[in-house]
Amino acid sequence: MLFHINFTAQNTHVAASPKEMFFSELTHSPKGVSVRLCVPLGPKNSLSGQKLNGCYYCLDHNKVWHPRTGGFVRGADSFFKTVQDICDINQNNAVSDHEKHLPR
Repeated sequence: MLFHINFTAQNTHVAASPKEMFFSELTHSPKGVSVRLCVPLGPKNSLSGQKLNGCYYCLDHNKVWHPRTGGFVRGADSFFKTVQDICDINQNNAVSDHEKHLPR
């Protein structure tokens, strides 16, 4: 399973430091939970709807802010693509010249 989350953090050693928003991508497998990506998005009070760019699921259901630079597995550009689009596999062919895997 794959999860996208936002959280805030604040430097407690600097007086009046702003709360920073972070994006993190987590994966869950039988081995446990892993952090695939964790990046700062900037001060929480500076975020706008434009920074919600990312995967369609998070936009429609969770309103999770995503980094503009990408780097996460399921972006808006790939969330609803087919296996053929992602892996360049023609599923109508019974035999393939080479094996390809979905991106991890």
